[in-house]
Amino acid sequence: MRIFIFLLVFTAVSCGVSEQKKDVKESSSVESVELNSNAKIDTMVLVVEGMTCTGCEQTVEKTVLALPGIKSVEASHIEKMATIQFVEGAVEKDKVVKAIKGAGYEVVE
Repeated sequence: MRIFIFLLVFTAVSCGVSEQKKDVKESSSVESVELNSNAKIDTMVLVVEGMTCTGCEQTVEKTVLALPGIKSVEASHIEKMATIQFVEGAVEKDKVVKAIKGAGYEVVE
């Protein structure tokens, strides 16, 4: 029982510490992407290392969703992946990777 409690506390503390290290910098400039009914939605799947919990998933999702042209993000710490839907031509992979790395995670390319 004591081992279980220790592991639970250790996991919560270590995840909380890693959350504190993830300083997501907000951009002062705001870009907008106009969507029309002809906009084509594309998908990219990235391997993301360093996510250990649902809080990490939410950090990745929130960080990527803040980029212009992103339609949806689904991150999984279990699968170590992020599936990103975006408006074709509105998002560069390098910007997505940079945003995820800026949040404290690694992207395997």
